[in-house]
Amino acid sequence: ALRLTGSLLDGRVDVIAGLLYFDAKDRRDQGATRIETGVTDKAAYLQADINVTDRLKLTAGTRYTDETVRFGSAPAAIATQTTKQWSPRFAASYRTADAVLVYASAARGWRSAGWDTRPATGGTSLPFGAETAWTYEGGIKADALGGRVRANLAAFWIEAKDTQVPLLLGNDSVVQTIDGYRNRGVELELTAAPITGLTLRTSLAYQKDRYNTGTSMAPKALGVTSVAAQQAQCQTQLAAGRVPLSGTANA
Repeated sequence: ALRLTGSLLDGRVDVIAGLLYFDAKDRRDQGATRIETGVTDKAAYLQADINVTDRLKLTAGTRYTDETVRFGSAPAAIATQTTKQWSPRFAASYRTADAVLVYASAARGWRSAGWDTRPATGGTSLPFGAETAWTYEGGIKADALGGRVRANLAAFWIEAKDTQVPLLLGNDSVVQTIDGYRNRGVELELTAAPITGLTLRTSLAYQKDRYNTGTSMAPKALGVTSVAAQQAQCQTQLAAGRVPLSGTANA
């Protein structure tokens, strides 16, 4: 890894830049199969913090990643998946008073593609794609009574695509992707130190999320049962007084 930092325009702009190279390999026995996995990451990033005034700061940056993941169940050949992603981030913060900070941010993140290696046989170690998400957040951080009382209030919104979730392949649970996922909510944290040696903390959070599973009853790629089909099976078995998806017709 290489990391460079510096300031421009008499400290008005702070800059961070860097390069990263990462390579890892793993080999392990899994029942009668030997699993070989690996990942190679090449990344570059750049971020600038602009101190517009002593109270207002603007941030913009991005990271580019070229990642290749490898998987093989010997004696089969090694398979690869390559993902190229941009991960930008934008933020602003304003200190309305010495003890009050207001902020907002938007950032894009992602989760690697790969293979589900939990099943006992290589035949059910299926590939899944990368997941991406935009996260938006805004809030207030405030101190009072000389720092003895602190309050943090935040609201957030997450929009994800190709969300990685466990689905069914026969009776096996395997990681695959669905259309997307949304989560939004608010969080409040309160901290108080009324006397020396005593700290009190409490928090409250509310979230409302939703999985976008699609409505198709057809099997997904590689024969994995769709979410809509799993729901229909559950409803049918519940209506018959049976345990859903228990593996036998009369359970």
